[in-house]
Amino acid sequence: MKPSSQNLETGCHGHCNPCPILDYITEKKTEGNDVFKYLLFLLLLLPISVLAYCSIVPYSHSLGEQIEAGNLATAREVSYLVEEHFNWSIKVGSYFVSTPRLVYSVENRDIGGVSERLALLLASVPDIDRAYITTPEGILWVDYPPNPEVWGKNLSYRDWYKGVSRGWQPYVSEVYMRETLEPRYVVSVAIPVRNESRVIGIVVMQHRLETIQKWVAPVRLGKTGIIYIVDKNGRIVAHPWEDPRQPPDYSSIPIVGKVLLGGEGVEEVYSPFENEKMLAAYVPVKGMGMGVIAQQPIEEAFSPVTLHKNLSLIIILLTGIFAALVASEYDRNRKLYRRLTFQHEELKRRTGELSALYEVDRVATRTLNIDELMTSALNKLLEVTGVDSGDVYLLDEKAGELILKGQKGISPEVVSLISRPKIGESVAWAAVQQERVIIINDVEKAPLSMTVYARKTGARSLVSVPIKVRDRILGVVDLVSHTPRTFAHDEVELLKSISNQIGVALENARLYEDLKLANLELQKRLKELEEFYDIAVGRELRMKELKKEIEELREKIKTLEGNV
Repeated sequence: MKPSSQNLETGCHGHCNPCPILDYITEKKTEGNDVFKYLLFLLLLLPISVLAYCSIVPYSHSLGEQIEAGNLATAREVSYLVEEHFNWSIKVGSYFVSTPRLVYSVENRDIGGVSERLALLLASVPDIDRAYITTPEGILWVDYPPNPEVWGKNLSYRDWYKGVSRGWQPYVSEVYMRETLEPRYVVSVAIPVRNESRVIGIVVMQHRLETIQKWVAPVRLGKTGIIYIVDKNGRIVAHPWEDPRQPPDYSSIPIVGKVLLGGEGVEEVYSPFENEKMLAAYVPVKGMGMGVIAQQPIEEAFSPVTLHKNLSLIIILLTGIFAALVASEYDRNRKLYRRLTFQHEELKRRTGELSALYEVDRVATRTLNIDELMTSALNKLLEVTGVDSGDVYLLDEKAGELILKGQKGISPEVVSLISRPKIGESVAWAAVQQERVIIINDVEKAPLSMTVYARKTGARSLVSVPIKVRDRILGVVDLVSHTPRTFAHDEVELLKSISNQIGVALENARLYEDLKLANLELQKRLKELEEFYDIAVGRELRMKELKKEIEELREKIKTLEGNV
């Protein structure tokens, strides 16, 4: 919730004083001591200026190391993106090949059935451009989109086949030109299809190089830096400048050779393509046989270092001027401190609310004990909101009564008074009848008809939230304060959330009891039928009918027991 301006202006109440010296100097501004004040600031900042000058060289070196680390982190980020995308394809493909319908279709060479499943695969994963299935020997027998001209072609010479058949595990191939009506360079993910432990085929999912380039396109490296990916042979997989229809071979570049050997690092290298020195970071793509190179012109990469050296000298010269401005900036910083303090308190409050929701949810999922859930909910609500007391009423629809089922912070004398409030004399009943949250910040100003019980118990402010499940009112949760206060929007939302959790828990408990009763009734009926069955042994026709009915009942019992 965005804090209001009023909250920001009343955050410290005279206790925020991070710098008494600056306060003193600011007060002396009206006493004619301006010269002394500026000299004092200059004297205070002079050591800082000297230290700043002495730190130019080591800091520049440190900044250079940070730049190199940043470029390496960018290369790692791209490596992670590529790895995640291919792992996602492998995960989707592994699920695809494990579906019984596909296994059955592959086992029986059902071209129609397999084509239908491949169409669903491509519709579900837009990154896949084309998919086909081969025999364990690499003979293509169905593909999608369909191209019957390549059916029966032996593809065992392909890198993807050699890789997947080596250990019959998912494999990401090198870059190669596919042989279809639309020849393109692609990278394939090959996954074996198994019927139990027996390999019955191979699913091959082709990814166009343009698609892989889109994966990493959002990652930028400066203004003119480039990031490219090579396969295990050094051929370009993705490059912002190269044509994916004719990916070049970069294997002759030394840094490409290093990354393909599993190396990782940052170096200054000469790029024959850009004809200038580059700061190149290289990282292998784990488990894919690929490498990522992120390179940036040296001048651009280390421009922050040059800028730092120049600015450091300027900053030292301007230190005295900045010292004179500190006094005027102090007040602004103090306001910022107040705002941060308020935001910190707001964060603590939100953390408390989340903790309350978590605790109630944990109890609700761990037990069907409604009393325990209500106690936990009330404890957390009072802890977070700081109100004096709270209670939970459940609605008895048959008797038309609200019955107090849980309370916290209410004296025994008051509990007996409010255990069964009358219709029209309590805020809880008003919340039930109107099916909405009712907030009363001042009981004295509220209608007398709906605050009879609130006035008797000394309440000054209260909020009532109905417990609803699927538009059905199950009860009410109240928070009561014996001092005037205003309930914040977030407090009301927290109360509504916990009320919903209580409603769900109540509904679950009711369903559990219904299932138990139904189970007992079915067990009783089963026992009666089994006894009758023993009597009617000689009646063959009737015996068959009873057996059938008994089996049906047993199935129902199993289903109910599973639900319970």
